Amino acid sequence: MTAPALIPFTEALGFSRLFQDFTYRPDTTAPLFGTATPADAAAALGRRDYRRSALIDILHRQNHSWGAPEAVDEVIRKLADPKAVAVVTAHQACLFGGPYMILLKALAAEAWARRLEKQLAVPVTPIFWIAGDDHDFKETAVVDLFDRQGRPARLALDWDDSRLYSPVGRLTYDQSIARETAKLRELLPDNDFKTKALEPIERAYRKGDTPVDCFARYLHHLIGRLGIVLFNPHDESAKRPAAPLMQEIIRRRRDVGKVLSTTETALTAAGYHIQVRKASDAAHLFYHAPGRTAIHYQGNDCRVGEKIIPEQELLKAIEAAPNDFSPDVITRPLVQSHLFPTVAVVGGPAEVAYYAQLMPLFDLFALVPPRVLPRPSMTLVEGRFEKLMSRSAIGFEEIAVRADEVVNRLMDESFPTDLDHRLKTLKDTVRGRMMELTAALTSFDPQLRDTAARAGEKMDYLLNELEKKVFAAHKKKNAADREKILQARDHLFPNRGLAERSIAPVYFLSRYGPTVIETIRKNLPLEETGHRLLMLSEYYG
Repeated sequence: MTAPALIPFTEALGFSRLFQDFTYRPDTTAPLFGTATPADAAAALGRRDYRRSALIDILHRQNHSWGAPEAVDEVIRKLADPKAVAVVTAHQACLFGGPYMILLKALAAEAWARRLEKQLAVPVTPIFWIAGDDHDFKETAVVDLFDRQGRPARLALDWDDSRLYSPVGRLTYDQSIARETAKLRELLPDNDFKTKALEPIERAYRKGDTPVDCFARYLHHLIGRLGIVLFNPHDESAKRPAAPLMQEIIRRRRDVGKVLSTTETALTAAGYHIQVRKASDAAHLFYHAPGRTAIHYQGNDCRVGEKIIPEQELLKAIEAAPNDFSPDVITRPLVQSHLFPTVAVVGGPAEVAYYAQLMPLFDLFALVPPRVLPRPSMTLVEGRFEKLMSRSAIGFEEIAVRADEVVNRLMDESFPTDLDHRLKTLKDTVRGRMMELTAALTSFDPQLRDTAARAGEKMDYLLNELEKKVFAAHKKKNAADREKILQARDHLFPNRGLAERSIAPVYFLSRYGPTVIETIRKNLPLEETGHRLLMLSEYYG
């Protein structure tokens, strides 16, 4: 295998300069993320009071409703210790488990929890925050895989653009979930693993159930045995302890804006991008009325859509019905650390960029800032593509983002050298003789110069056309190799992005069986310094 097992994070692969510096040059980004260690955070969290008993009851109730195994109960009970802390990761409730980077997040949170428990000598619980408040159903209702012929295929639920943008925790799947499940069955190849891969999806994803419940049931099937706790924030009992912080966010909305403005200025001055831009009058909360509508402030009042609500009235509404409110992407991490003793968070490049913007807000609200840990990044490379890259000496990034150049290079390299030499010799000979003839004709009769030049151009054109046709014939003879390269690109870099960001794990489970998850887990380095290539041929022939 010519490609290294660890590929550097580059912008060509979708990793921003901020994420690269965060990974490779942490000293340069320390002013944005702080220098506190997990031990520092754990010590600070140990001095704070959390509503642990109520929190444990919520987690038990939610996870039992999703069919969690006993291992999850055991990990939840750890939180009863006043010194216990949590490693948290988060994602939306996606169709059929979503892209496999969700698995990477969850497995990394569990692995970090085990490591930190040893290092800190305190109980550590891994928690997966399912974004039940999120309203982007359209984004969560799509997932990709490959069909029986290895071609890219997409599954997508129906979406009515006229519907209100309610939190997904309030939505339920319609009849299109059964249609897409049937389509999934048709797409996957028939083999010994297909039924075992499909049955849990068919049990978990049902018409009339919420995306959060379906996603949680499936995730527990995949990795619940590892003791990863799931949490849905769109829950009245979970929102009630968050209400005081949401009220404080409204009261201090102008301070939040000032802090964010200062941070954005620092990011821009350092040459980094701004991951999320909010209006200067954003209050950084949503009101579910019933669609999820952003709250803005106007003078001393607040505005929801076209409706003006006095601040005191809004604060009372949060206290009376906290589940009608939710944080935005900026304030969600604050609510997370308010509810859970969060010692560390595991996030991808986008989430790392979010935290770069919002870290000073933890101090503003007297919360303990968590340690930000990048999630591992990985491409599962099937044996046929590993062999292709090795045989043709093609690097991963080369085939992922420059496949057409690879095809042309390989065509050039495989073109018969003797034939290539003959064509070039012929062209050089004809051009040379034509130059000699043109000079002789011009001496004989100057008026023949233009005629001779046109004749030379025609000969040159015809010879170039001949060369093109010969090369086209060569390409046609090698069409199979070209198709293999383009297929490899579509598998390794589908939709012009890393496969981890779009391909559902069920594709690999149906081809390699349930042990593929354990294979990923065993090859999941926690402190990644690059994008990992996991060669499946090593484990599955």
